[in-house]
Amino acid sequence: MTRTTKKTRSVKPIEKLYGNAWYDLATLTLEGRAWDDVERPYHRLPKRAKEIVRDPVWSLGTRATGVRARFVTDSTKVDVRWKNVNDAHFDHMPDSGTAGLDLYVRDAGRWALAGVGRLTRAGYNFAAMVHSLPAGPKEFMIHLPLYSEVEYAHVGVPLAATMTPAPAWPAKIKPMLFYGTSITHGGCASRPGMSYPAQVSRILDRPFWNISFDGNAFMDIELAHLFAELDPSVFVVDAVANMNADMVHQRMSDFIHVLRKARPRTPILVMERPLGRLGPMFAAFQAKELHAALREEFDKLVKKGLPGLHYLPCTGLLGDDNEGTSDTGHPSDLGFYRMAHVVAPVLKKLIP
Repeated sequence: MTRTTKKTRSVKPIEKLYGNAWYDLATLTLEGRAWDDVERPYHRLPKRAKEIVRDPVWSLGTRATGVRARFVTDSTKVDVRWKNVNDAHFDHMPDSGTAGLDLYVRDAGRWALAGVGRLTRAGYNFAAMVHSLPAGPKEFMIHLPLYSEVEYAHVGVPLAATMTPAPAWPAKIKPMLFYGTSITHGGCASRPGMSYPAQVSRILDRPFWNISFDGNAFMDIELAHLFAELDPSVFVVDAVANMNADMVHQRMSDFIHVLRKARPRTPILVMERPLGRLGPMFAAFQAKELHAALREEFDKLVKKGLPGLHYLPCTGLLGDDNEGTSDTGHPSDLGFYRMAHVVAPVLKKLIP
């Protein structure tokens, strides 16, 4: 993807310590944050949402999933230090995903994993992410934690190394908006870059907003009105796993109508929940009533003449071997890889 050719702005280190110049991640090319009026740099909802959305949604919106920064340096090594307000710990997901970072570098035009930042001690973390890279300018990207609220994150390079924010995306390249459940939020990826929205972003080489809320994607109308303020390239609505059939019947139509009224031409993709247990043995776990309600409400919207609506069945999202999850429900890295390679081709056809 061609970036803008504008002269990049300069950034100054916040500190020089032990041979490194340290730069605040928030001063680099920050992505994944849809609003600028936030309480902290890595929150995903605007400050005013605190009085609008349910408390669990607000709390989850402080978590940094999908937020990342890009920068260019000629350094042969990259260090990172960061402090989480809360180090999230789950019994079915590694801390490297809930509270850690990962680093990618552009290699021959593609993003390649360069390093992973794991927790080192409570409240403050340090990671020597990568070393011994070739000299010369290189573009890097750091994903922030999926489930932790981040107080600060700093990138360290040797004092003699250059550091500039990466070029911005062209104005015509709009972020994809993903709204969904814990699965879309990133559970249970082993590191932030393995969530399926992040993988789709790398496959398509497009920015994205992950405005998902673990266990709390109920198609709240308040969120629909907040999303309507934004101008994404596509709305991906992957919320049904947190709902029951009655909720789908009660809420889906109003939610989609708000998005469509605000953005008449923006594609809207409605997804079924991925299934971790397939085959006749597990028929009771295959959400048939839930998906029937979702399809019924979707078809009603189409019959009413709402344009630009698209539907993605669950078939193949996690593969067909029952091996794509960490706990029969949430995708593992394998499951997310499979999801991304199903969703990305669909979105590629929808996004202008």
